[in-house]
Amino acid sequence: MKKTFIISLQLVLLISVLAIAYGFIRQGSFTLAYVVNACLFTGAFITFIGLLVKLFPAFIKFGKLTDHTTYVERSADKRLERQEKGNSLLFMGLLVIFITGFIQFVLAVLIPAS
Repeated sequence: MKKTFIISLQLVLLISVLAIAYGFIRQGSFTLAYVVNACLFTGAFITFIGLLVKLFPAFIKFGKLTDHTTYVERSADKRLERQEKGNSLLFMGLLVIFITGFIQFVLAVLIPAS
């Protein structure tokens, strides 16, 4: 969980830097207008990918030594691996969204509205 949080935080920081650079290039001055939308979109995209990984079945190639007993066992193992990957991606996407919301809340408190 700690590793996923750190990766999510790094992803938010990277997307924020890229969005600030894009805003600077687009408008010619420093702006934070694109940061929240880019981070929320990235979190939603990662969450969507996590759901796809979790919901789609795992495909196993048939080999020379594959029979019905090894196929069932291998498919169950593969399904558990995909469930774990899907859960981790889902959790990472939700963390990106929550971190973005928290940072937006903190900035809204610190920066006065004009």
